[in-house]
This record gives sequence, C-alpha cells and structure tokens, in this order.
Amino acid sequence: MQKYLNASVKKVLEWAEKQNFSSFQPQNKLEKKAQHNYEIEEIRELENENLKEYLHSRGLSQIIYPLVKEVYFRLGEKKLYAIGFENLSRGWELRNSFYKGSLLKKDISVNLSNDNPSLKKRNVVVFEGFMDDLSFVEMKRFYTGDILIMNSIALLNTTKEKLKNYSEINLFLDNDKAGEKCRDIILKSFPAARDLSSIYAKHKDLNEYLQHGIQTEKEEQNHQREQKIIQEEERKPNPIYQRKR
Repeated sequence: MQKYLNASVKKVLEWAEKQNFSSFQPQNKLEKKAQHNYEIEEIRELENENLKEYLHSRGLSQIIYPLVKEVYFRLGEKKLYAIGFENLSRGWELRNSFYKGSLLKKDISVNLSNDNPSLKKRNVVVFEGFMDDLSFVEMKRFYTGDILIMNSIALLNTTKEKLKNYSEINLFLDNDKAGEKCRDIILKSFPAARDLSSIYAKHKDLNEYLQHGIQTEKEEQNHQREQKIIQEEERKPNPIYQRKR
C-alpha cells in the first residue's frame, strides 16, 4: 500500500483511518453466520419414543430420563432432534442414533448431590462423556456424591481446577490412549485419586461395559429357557413305548 500511494508509513496510516471500508462488512457478516450456522429451536422434557429407544439401546432405562432433555435444533438446512445434556455454560452435548455433537459453548457438566456451596465437597466421580455418567447412575442408583463430566479431554485444566474442591476423587475414564493420558495427568496432580477403569478393563468405557453385561444376561436367560424346555420335553412320556390297550 505504501508503494502504491508513494507515501510514508505515517501518511499511509493516516489515509487508512480516513477510508470507509463498509464494502467489506457484508463479508464479515457472512463469515460470522457461517461460524454459527445452527439454532436451537426447542427444549423439552424427554418424551420422544425414538430417543427413548436410543437410550434403551445403550442399556439405559427410564430412571435416567430426568437427567436429560429432548432438544430440537437446526444445522444449516437440516432440522434434527437429539438427547441433550447441559453443561455449566448452558451449552448442550447432543446424541441420537446417528448424530454426536455439541451446540453453544463447550464446558464441563457437574451433577451436585447438594447445591449448597458452603458445604465441603467430599466425593466425586469423573467421566469423559455423559453416556458413561448415565450408565453409572443406572448401575449405582443410590450414589450420593457429586458427578463431573468432562465432555471433552480438551477441558482437562478446567476439570483439574474443579477437582481441587474434593477430598475423594474416583476416575472412570476411557480405556484408550487419550483416556489413559488424561488419567495419568489427573493422577499426577491428585495422587490420592483412584483409577477405577479396571472394572471395565476389557471395554472402551463404562457404557460399553454396561451394554455387554445386559447382553450377557439376556443370553444367559435365553439359555436357561432353552434348557428348561429341553428338560420338560424329556420328562414327557414317549408315545412309541406306550402300551396299547
């Protein structure tokens, strides 16, 4: 620009301040619109049967319904609905049978056993995703401590800051490289924290472990029914050997 105007840097800056660059503003608006090409249209209590069926396919029952919402949203020209799980910044983690994503600001989620901030926090369990949180609630229905869901391992520092409020920390992180790295970092900062991933060592996460357990139980029940039918058939008298009268 300095060469074009054949002027000093000072004069170029003075010239730039006097110019009207309004012709570039529509482009900025378009860029902003492209970055936020979504809209949450409605948030309801969970009623949709398709979403309930999705939760059931993940091994979850109606006891977790109060912990989630039914979120209707638009992505570009597509209108979608999904299970919604809210974070501390009022953003949403979204899941259905074919979609996994988040809307608005990304943040951790915390389910508190007591909302009184003056009470000293003692016990917390930590998960990477909310499906593992829901799985824990499904399996431990009488748990009375707090629950922290990272929603992304990128929020590790936020998680660590929150964990300073607890004297007892239990980790249920994923059994993959990212989960192991995250686990090691937390354990380094909180040596007294307990890594409980060995409970589901043969599975990627707690939800996969829950689904496997339900499937195994169903197979065992089917096997028992089949054995019962076979035994009942064996007890019946064979008509071939019945005496004719």
